[in-house]
Amino acid sequence: MNGPKAMEGSAEEEKFSDLREEEIQRQLKQLIKTPVKTFHLPNGDIIDCIRLTDQPAFDNPLLKGHKIQMRPSSFPFGAPNEAQSSQQSYSRDGVEHSLGQIDCPKCPKFTVPIIRTTREGIIRRANGIKKAFPPTID
Repeated sequence: MNGPKAMEGSAEEEKFSDLREEEIQRQLKQLIKTPVKTFHLPNGDIIDCIRLTDQPAFDNPLLKGHKIQMRPSSFPFGAPNEAQSSQQSYSRDGVEHSLGQIDCPKCPKFTVPIIRTTREGIIRRANGIKKAFPPTID
């Protein structure tokens, strides 16, 4: 069955593939911000230091024009204070990772660490596949 029907299928698949690739490129363009500094982690992740005002959360229309409070006016009872919370961390696939435990440079002042979104990451997220991490050694 290599007639016109088979040709239609491959043309439709190619069109779908092109549309999907366009969507992936659109998402990458929207998500990747110009970094102030970039560094690579041993697990393969790339961390971009993004200006506070350019972080992805502020792409949300509800946060447009939001004023960033650099220091909290108070700390809730039992919460770590400024001296205790100096270690940088990031979350990946629901797992908290501390940048302080990894020998890597810190982001400059007035920037935040953001994991760089990759094409593969967008495809994984669209397909509901989580990245496999190597087992940790305790």
